Amino acid sequence: MSGPEPTIQRINVDAEAEWLKIRGNIERAMMETMEARLGTMPGGATGSAARAVRREVEARLGRIREDMFNLAKPNVRINGQAYETFIEATEPWDEALDHRMWSIATEKDSWMDEVAVLRKSLPGQVQAVDLDLERRRTNMEWLPEGEDEDDGPKEKAVVPPPPRQEEVKTLMEDTIANISELVQTAPVQLQRAQRAQTVREEVASLPR
Repeated sequence: MSGPEPTIQRINVDAEAEWLKIRGNIERAMMETMEARLGTMPGGATGSAARAVRREVEARLGRIREDMFNLAKPNVRINGQAYETFIEATEPWDEALDHRMWSIATEKDSWMDEVAVLRKSLPGQVQAVDLDLERRRTNMEWLPEGEDEDDGPKEKAVVPPPPRQEEVKTLMEDTIANISELVQTAPVQLQRAQRAQTVREEVASLPR
């Protein structure tokens, strides 16, 4: 009585990108071989004889390629996970990634709109406050003729703050803080989105 058949160990690949690179190299080698064989036909690879069979040859090679990679799935492990279940395991993450990327894009657009509005409104508000402060300072420094000769005690003038002074100050502080935060985080968020987009495209290119 024969014993159980030996178990074939899966080929472990650390990252999916490595497997996609292997697949790309194989596909490229197959196409180069096809072009070389078509080049031996009368008229070369671009001749009428090659053109007559090129489409059929490409279709057959495509089917052979897909069958070959489908047969390879049970023998490949991606980062410790069986390759045939890798796509199913990453689909929920892919959906969450799409939602996160959409949220980042929406947040970026909102920030850009707010910054555009502030760029238009803040200079005028700041200029108005500066002009008002300058006017008040000038009024405090000017005295009518003869008043400076009065040596008697003078009551300290109480100058009310300009209108909406605190609101404008708070708005400016918040704006500066928000813009500083945006400048610091925008490149990081953009890099994350670009990396996520690359991963999403690689996952999408896998055979289903």
